[in-house]
Amino acid sequence: MNGHGNSDCTYISCLHYCYLLSSHLNNRKQYTVISDYQSKLQTVTCGVPQGSVLGPLLFLIYVNDIQSAVSSATAKLFADDTNLFFHCKHPEELYTIANTSMVQFV
Repeated sequence: MNGHGNSDCTYISCLHYCYLLSSHLNNRKQYTVISDYQSKLQTVTCGVPQGSVLGPLLFLIYVNDIQSAVSSATAKLFADDTNLFFHCKHPEELYTIANTSMVQFV
């Protein structure tokens, strides 16, 4: 064993946490109730579970690097709001830059 601990244990711990996170995000289902009507149970394929302790942390991990994702814009983040600012003297060029940049998010 080196002075930094057992690498096998670190690898196993990483796998354990990856499995734990995966099980939290996968195979989720939800339904909606309005008055006396209840919708069918549907599989949730995206997003962060609402009301969970991990929700805010997962959201931060998801949006934390958004500023580096679009080099042609200045991103301003506040809570769960994101604004992208594009600057250009010509409206047609601004339109092209903004639309090209937004494609990077899809």
